[in-house]
Amino acid sequence: MVVSASIQNEVLAGNVHPSQRTSLPSTRQSELSMNRDFQIRFTAGFLTLFTVAAITLAWINFQKESQFVAPYDGVSWIERKGGVFADRVEPAGPAARAGIEQGDQMLAANGVPISRLDTLVRQMYSTGAWHKVRYSLHRGAFALDAAPILAEQEHTFNGWLRLIGLIYLGIGLYVLFRRWTAPGSTHFYVFCLVSFVFCSFHFTGKLNSFDRAIYWGNILANMLQPALLLHFVLTFPEKHVALRKYRWLGVSIYAPGLLLLGYHVLAVTSSQASEGLLWRLDRLSLRPLPCSMCFPM
Repeated sequence: MVVSASIQNEVLAGNVHPSQRTSLPSTRQSELSMNRDFQIRFTAGFLTLFTVAAITLAWINFQKESQFVAPYDGVSWIERKGGVFADRVEPAGPAARAGIEQGDQMLAANGVPISRLDTLVRQMYSTGAWHKVRYSLHRGAFALDAAPILAEQEHTFNGWLRLIGLIYLGIGLYVLFRRWTAPGSTHFYVFCLVSFVFCSFHFTGKLNSFDRAIYWGNILANMLQPALLLHFVLTFPEKHVALRKYRWLGVSIYAPGLLLLGYHVLAVTSSQASEGLLWRLDRLSLRPLPCSMCFPM
């Protein structure tokens, strides 16, 4: 009985078509291949859309910056003790030539009382570059008036940053097109694209919706750039032993940038934000720049 049953099973197995035996594995392979193709197409479409949007916004921002003249009085004003004070005065600048010194307190601009920095900035922009603005100041126990002629704010450094951004984008596209399926190529391109946004988006001070979008795009890219670089170094050409052992380290790399971004949002949206705080945030955010600038070279 056992022998006959085994013979019967062999006969039945021999009658099964070979394609039926391998139908399940081939179906699974087909599904995996389709999922992979979908992921590749989705990633390619997303990166293409993001790249085109970034280049378009950067070009519009460049045109707007060349058309809009931002006034500059040569002073870094700071809010403290309920007033606005001259924190740094540029030597040979408009304010220095008008007699303004470090530590002078701003009382009024064009007859408008000044107790906050944003009020002073509005008066400067309403006056415009190459026009005279009248300041009422307080120095020690004395009151004095000054009338500096506002100059045009220089954007030479922005031009060099845009050139570096184009280098980033060019290297990223070259690597992506040459080695699309290579490990880490997509991650490297995302880093280059974010670096392009950081170097090419510049706040002009026009204070409209587009200008604010450019400002926050620059801030977001600046917070992500160092984390993306560190993550890439730890995963290419193979994952660091720490990442293989502790998977949560890959996500925690982005935590400092996100915390700094949240602090920046609170500082800017809060009515207590002063130029001194924003200046310190800008200095802190620019610290990773020298290393990242050397990376694509």
